[in-house]
Amino acid sequence: MPAAEPQPSEVLIVFDTETTGLESKGGDELIEIGAVPIIDGVVREDCAFQSLIDPDRPIPPDSTRVHGITDEMVRGQPRVDVVLPEFLRYCGPHPLVAQNASFDLGFLESACERLELPMPTGEVHDTMLMSRQVFPGARRHSLDDICYRLDIEVGNRHRSIDDVLYTAQAFLKLRERIAEREARR
Repeated sequence: MPAAEPQPSEVLIVFDTETTGLESKGGDELIEIGAVPIIDGVVREDCAFQSLIDPDRPIPPDSTRVHGITDEMVRGQPRVDVVLPEFLRYCGPHPLVAQNASFDLGFLESACERLELPMPTGEVHDTMLMSRQVFPGARRHSLDDICYRLDIEVGNRHRSIDDVLYTAQAFLKLRERIAEREARR
């Protein structure tokens, strides 16, 4: 009988969304979801989830200027009723990690309510809140600011998969610093 594959002891799902705007309850829609697992402390890019989403409405030019996603890019892509169930299966019961998690969770919650899907119920780690703990004197805790403080080299930004990879690196470094601080107490 072949040996069983070892089961990971820790799986976290780092995710990010791109949207048509900033108002999850005000009619703005998801247009991209990206995610990557951290399995036993290793960011697994080879297991990434990424999907553009056709919002079935125009993307405002101000939003396109931020993330670079155009109407042409999402036209013909799957709609949220296809992508969101796939994303929720991908996440499974695992804890989630996000930068400014309340923003992304707000859009997930709105879409889950509309589609009558269960919202993920696991623990959520927010790198922005972790950064406030590690760098209490800092005024800004954007992903760019956090990466700069943690010596994470940043290239492309504001597409979900790129932001997910930076968030994953930041999470691991922030968690390490928090653990070191607690060990000294």
